[in-house]
Amino acid sequence: MNPKRYLILLFSLVVPFMALHLAGMFWYLSDPLSFYRREWEYFLDIGDFVPGHHHWLGNHTPDMAQAHYWLYQDPRVVEVTTAEDGERISEPAERYEIVVAGDSQIYGSGFNNDETFPWRLGEILGRPVLNVARSDVYNGLKNPKAHDAGIVIFGRTERLITPRGLRDKLGEEDMPFYAKARNDQTFLQRLPGIPPRRYSLIPIAWARLESIIRDARLEWKGETERPYIFMSHVMHPAEFDETVEIIVDASQKVERTGKRFLFMPIPAKQTLYGKSDPYTRDFLKKLVPVLRARGVEVIDLLPALEAAKGRPNGTPDVYQPYDTHWSPYGASIAAGVAAEVLNNPDR
Repeated sequence: MNPKRYLILLFSLVVPFMALHLAGMFWYLSDPLSFYRREWEYFLDIGDFVPGHHHWLGNHTPDMAQAHYWLYQDPRVVEVTTAEDGERISEPAERYEIVVAGDSQIYGSGFNNDETFPWRLGEILGRPVLNVARSDVYNGLKNPKAHDAGIVIFGRTERLITPRGLRDKLGEEDMPFYAKARNDQTFLQRLPGIPPRRYSLIPIAWARLESIIRDARLEWKGETERPYIFMSHVMHPAEFDETVEIIVDASQKVERTGKRFLFMPIPAKQTLYGKSDPYTRDFLKKLVPVLRARGVEVIDLLPALEAAKGRPNGTPDVYQPYDTHWSPYGASIAAGVAAEVLNNPDR
């Protein structure tokens, strides 16, 4: 084969691929929301960097269902708004009396703004609540909007109530405040830092093809009965004492600033529905009384969520069927429990 034929073959392969890549890029620039199935990925790539891109309105697909193309999807239209500093907006106010920190459960993954735990808590109490779940606890408390807050709730998903999981979300006490959002780039300036798999049509098409093949295999095997998916985890007895000390220390540090600190362990979906070893199954039942004996105020959600849970495929339920996060119904129950504790400190 002469060099000319090699060049022709090369161009016949490269040009179509480049065309598809560029087509995806231009499509992405004109309509970025259509390329995302989870709002937090959108804010990670764009909303935290580009001014004016702090709003998401799109179809959120449950985390544990995204490996499929037509099975177990159940996407829902979700609207999420963040402030210029990157924190999710709850009820706007000039000053906030309550700050809620934590993880994606508190943030409200897959929730509309008014379905999140902080928003529901504010509605019940009739008091403004600041959702700083995208920050660590100490950074969130340094947010200027939290200056006058007298109450701090730290919610943490059960499987993350470990020494490492707590330290990661508490953050550094002595660090100055930093906003989650930078807001210093244009869309084009941000584009080189966004993974091409987000917008290039070739990897997108390949991922969709893999999903279709996966679903087809399940159909062929007759394994398409809708599951109730949860993430398995194991808690370790050797970490218990250190875990308690970290929570007690955080409580004392916050309360020394004149604020009331409440720790809110969020039961894992596995705890309510799955099978686990005896220690993991009863971890929260052991942790809560120990913390209370050490002087930590605890919002114990387990009894209320256990009482309210439906059948694994029933609706409404306190957790989403194809996600590890609680449902808006579950968040509402949690907000009711938290409001009762705040109004009745001896509860």
